[in-house]
Amino acid sequence: GVYNFNLDRYSTKSYGYTDENNTLVYEISANSDTTAGAFYPWTEDSGKDELSYYKSDFECLYPPTRAAGNDNMSELIRLIEWVNNSSDEDFKDNISNYFNLEYLLRYYLYVYVFGAVDSLGKNMKLMTADGLKWYPQVYDADTTIGLDNTGFLKFDMDIEMGDEGVFNTTGSKLWQRIVLLFQDDLKREYALMRQDRFTVENIMKYLYDE
Repeated sequence: GVYNFNLDRYSTKSYGYTDENNTLVYEISANSDTTAGAFYPWTEDSGKDELSYYKSDFECLYPPTRAAGNDNMSELIRLIEWVNNSSDEDFKDNISNYFNLEYLLRYYLYVYVFGAVDSLGKNMKLMTADGLKWYPQVYDADTTIGLDNTGFLKFDMDIEMGDEGVFNTTGSKLWQRIVLLFQDDLKREYALMRQDRFTVENIMKYLYDE
């Protein structure tokens, strides 16, 4: 049959979104290296009012009341401003107050291992259950394992983040700071995941048998 690796971004039940009072979910809806989706906050020079600037790059998916437009995006703005404005020391010491670090590292490694060229920005969701700590989530894995966003087999297995015209949103302030300040953590997490989840046998099992 015909299938893909896309889980509908609006499939709230599949993701377990049931608490409309506390759960908040956004999709990054634009690939950019210079705007809100790349964790650069609004300035007066952006040419837009503050809320329009953030809504250009983020779409609220849950809860329904805020997805319908009743959303000042204050929790998300707090996050983006901290990612951009914090010192390196503050970023390292306090990242766990803003993100689940394990999720963040593993998401980045997923993008790298599977060549998810469209997932550092547009195909990433951000979820919080308390308005403070955020979790990156995958919803669209169509552009993985060599495929571009037209479905064409374009990329080889040896693509790197720095390769021109390959990974979108590599200029994201979030991912640049993760790579710069958490290199050792990324290496440790990768070594750990290679022992079970990222073995060739396990990857092939999920691709072909599950």
